[in-house]
Amino acid sequence: MKRWLAMIVAALLTVTAFGSHTFAQDDAATTVGVAESADLGQFLTDSEGRTLYLFTRDTEPGVSTCGGDCATNWPPYTPAEPLTLPDGVEGALTLVDTPDGVQTLAYNDIPLYYFAGDTEPGQTNGQGVGEVWYVVAPGEQFGARAMAEVEEMGSPVASPMAATTVMVGSTPELGEFLTDSEGRTLYIFTNDVEEGVSTCGGDCAVNWPAYTATEPLTLPEGVEGELTLVDTPDGVQTVAYNGIPLYYFAGDTEPGQTNGQGVGDVWWVVAPGQQFGEATAAAS
Repeated sequence: MKRWLAMIVAALLTVTAFGSHTFAQDDAATTVGVAESADLGQFLTDSEGRTLYLFTRDTEPGVSTCGGDCATNWPPYTPAEPLTLPDGVEGALTLVDTPDGVQTLAYNDIPLYYFAGDTEPGQTNGQGVGEVWYVVAPGEQFGARAMAEVEEMGSPVASPMAATTVMVGSTPELGEFLTDSEGRTLYIFTNDVEEGVSTCGGDCAVNWPAYTATEPLTLPEGVEGELTLVDTPDGVQTVAYNGIPLYYFAGDTEPGQTNGQGVGDVWWVVAPGQQFGEATAAAS
């Protein structure tokens, strides 16, 4: 049940390290490097060791389909030419256009992307996210994923009847914030500008899944407010607190994690008692 949440995106302070979400190569290194982990084997990185990913929804060779909200969480890698591979790695590097009008590197016609949740070289938090994001093996060809088998992920789960639908977690940095019944952090999307209306669907929902709870919807003692279910653009429902649609972050892999805090300056934890349209303390 817990495995539907894949690995993914950055906390408030780490997202800024990605700046505009595009990265230039280190002139002292090849455009692409190779890293290795016990779980995944060898995979491609940028010149500074930051992991690069493929998007299985890129179904045409050399054509990127990741733009908008997708590109916020999965930024392109825009290196300077000449494009160079390390010794021993066969293949071709090219630059391809993204839907946002910028270019990203492609390896053997596979468009490559960063994951905003990787904050240090060698991290692979994007691996398996939404069952559409994966590391890229040296020598890999378009359409064939040469990688370690990914653990199967399920779908969003309902809250167990033994607990309240929403609970309260806390950290010294953020104070108290809402979680699901198992302690997994829930987030507000400030682009939801109409009370009780979710605008997160498609690529957005891959990274920020809905919290689909069963009724009755219950709050813990001492937390005032109202819980409802609201429709998302994908036709599923998510829990809303005081008219605020709530979402998971796919980059939170354990209860209590808050890796989604501050992502894109539009995702924030939700304080007990918070009202729709009221900024979180961290966002204000």
